[in-house]
Amino acid sequence: MGSIYGKYEEYLRQVCDDLRQKVEGYSSAEYSKSGTHISEHIDIRIKSDVSMREKCRKKGLEETAENALSAISDSIGMRIVCSFTDDIYKNISYIRSMEGCTVIKEKDYITHAKPNGYRSYHMIISLEEPFEDVFGNVPGRYKAEIQLQWIHGRLLNIKCATRRTSRTSSSLNRSLKELQMSLPPVTFPCRP
Repeated sequence: MGSIYGKYEEYLRQVCDDLRQKVEGYSSAEYSKSGTHISEHIDIRIKSDVSMREKCRKKGLEETAENALSAISDSIGMRIVCSFTDDIYKNISYIRSMEGCTVIKEKDYITHAKPNGYRSYHMIISLEEPFEDVFGNVPGRYKAEIQLQWIHGRLLNIKCATRRTSRTSSSLNRSLKELQMSLPPVTFPCRP
């Protein structure tokens, strides 16, 4: 059995490269302009064949390239980790203004944390690329999910995930959640 992405797998690699270059490009431009880094770490991946097939099955979809690349929005996933929450919003502004980029959906879990304390900003975007998509369009459109996280929130999100999988006391669980929920959803007042 071949990849669920079929001939589009190579295009997905090119979309990943293009998206990374765009993000690194505006990050470098911002650093040249302001002298500060608006991202500390960038990860990008193509969802594995196994994971995508599993997601199709969970959603009751046939395991096809068309479903993987149109009905599901995270064949490409990017995580941008920032030092400050205002850097997250600067990244969002740049992403919104990228040529060929259309924002499909946004969820702000920084301002409105999930009940479990999770904080992050999620975007589903569609990128115009110079090669065929699953509908035969050239230029084609490819979806990506971007998660923007701030370092302190990222560490607490990891702690929350860890506490769910390990045996810890309920008082420690409450303390971790209270700490995470008490953190401000806005930028810290000082920047080094």
